[in-house]
Amino acid sequence: MNLTGLKRAGLLMLALLLLAAVPREAEAQLLKRLKKRATQSVENALERKAEEAVDEAVDRAVDRAVDGYIDRAMTRVFGEKAAAEGTRQNAGMRELEAAMIGLYGAGYAGGAAVEPVPFRDLQALLPDRAAGLARTDDSGKTTQAYGISMSQAQATYGSGDRRIELSIIDLGSMQSIALFGYAWFMTEVNIETEEGFERTTTFEGFPAFESLKQRGGETEAAFQVIVAQRFAVAANGDGVSLDELKAAVGAVDLQRLNELRTYGLSDEAIALQEQNARAMQGTADSLRSAYGTAGAVEVADFRALKALLPERVDGLTRLDVEGQKGTALGITTSSADATYRSDDDEIRLHLMITDLGSLQGIAMMSYGWLTTQIETEDETGYERTTTYRGYPAYEEFRNEDGRTSASMQVIVAQRFVVSAEVFGAGMEVVKAALERVDLDALASL
Repeated sequence: MNLTGLKRAGLLMLALLLLAAVPREAEAQLLKRLKKRATQSVENALERKAEEAVDEAVDRAVDRAVDGYIDRAMTRVFGEKAAAEGTRQNAGMRELEAAMIGLYGAGYAGGAAVEPVPFRDLQALLPDRAAGLARTDDSGKTTQAYGISMSQAQATYGSGDRRIELSIIDLGSMQSIALFGYAWFMTEVNIETEEGFERTTTFEGFPAFESLKQRGGETEAAFQVIVAQRFAVAANGDGVSLDELKAAVGAVDLQRLNELRTYGLSDEAIALQEQNARAMQGTADSLRSAYGTAGAVEVADFRALKALLPERVDGLTRLDVEGQKGTALGITTSSADATYRSDDDEIRLHLMITDLGSLQGIAMMSYGWLTTQIETEDETGYERTTTYRGYPAYEEFRNEDGRTSASMQVIVAQRFVVSAEVFGAGMEVVKAALERVDLDALASL
C-alpha cells in the first residue's frame, strides 16, 4: 500500500476512533457517513475480507501437512466437484496466496516476508511467576500461511479463584493490519463510567491501555502494551486487580522485546515501516491539531446529566441508567442514558442526554436538520423539523407492518442533545419522556 493509501486508511480508522467519544444517538448518523466512505475504499474492503479469511485459514494451515492441504481446503470451500479439478484448484490457491502476500507481505513488510520471532523465544520471556501466582500452563505457536506470519506465546498463572493470562504476540507481517485491532494505539482514550474506566497511558516508556470494570461484586480488568509497533503484550484475569496485571506485564522483559523489533526484517522493510509509522503518526498529529485544540471546553459531569433523567416515564419503569465521560484525540464528551419499559414488555424507551463538549462543531454536522426545514410524510409515517419548548427539534414517527416507533432530538444551547426513542408506542410517549427532563436546567450547566 502506498503512503496515500495508508494515510487514507489511517484517516478512516481515526475517524472511527472518534466514535469512542461520540454518544450513541450521534454515532448512528456519523456511522452512516463513515461506512459510506469506508465502502469506497478498496484497501479497507480488502483488509476486512482478508482478515476474515486469515482468521479461518491460518490456524488450519499450521496443523496440517502441506501435502494434500490444498485439495482438502478446496473441498471444504468449493465442494467435491471443484476439488477434483486439481490443476485449476492449485492455480486458484496460488493466486490467493499471491494476493495475500501482496496485501500483507509486500504491502506491509517492505516487499519481503517477515520472519516472526520463534514462539519459544517469546515463551522464554514469560515469567515463572506473575503477581505472586505460579505458572500452571503455557503454550505457543508460530503461523506462516499465504505470506502471513505471526508468533504467539501465552501462559496461565493461578491459585484458587485468582487467575492471570499473560500473552506475547509478534504481529509479524500482520502488524500494520493487526494494529487496527488495537485502535487505542493511534489516539488518546479516557472513558469513565460509574462501573469503571478505559484509558490510554504509558508503561515503561511504551504505549499502553488499561481498563477496569466492577459490576455485580466482580472485577474485570485488562492491560495491554504495544512494543515497537510490533509486539503486543496483554494480561487479563479473574479475581486480580489492575495493579497485579501491570505487575505481570512488568515481569516480561519489554526492553528485550524492543531489541527484537527488527528480527526477520530486511533493511528495505525496516526503512519502509519507519516511513509508514511516521505517516500514520503524522495523520494522528494532524487530527489532534485540527480538533484537539478545541478540547479546552469543560464538559458537564455525566453524573449531573444522569440526575436529569427521570425515574419513571408515563407508566414505564426505568431498567438501568448509566453515564460516561470520554476523550479521544483531545476531544471530550459526556453523556447519560436510561432505558425504560412497560410491565408487559411491549413498550421500550431509550432516553439520552449528551454534552458534545469540544466535539460540538463537528458533531453538529450530523444534525443537518438544524440548518434546513424538513417536512415529509408517506403511508408509513412522517419526519419533520419543529421546536420543543423553545428549542430546535426533529421528530420522526413510523408505523410499518404493525410495528410502531417514534423518536425526537432536541438541541439545547447548541451543545446538548436530548434524544428519546420509543418502540411499541407513538410520539405521545416520546414527548412524555422529554417533558420530564428539565431542559432549562440543562442549558444552565
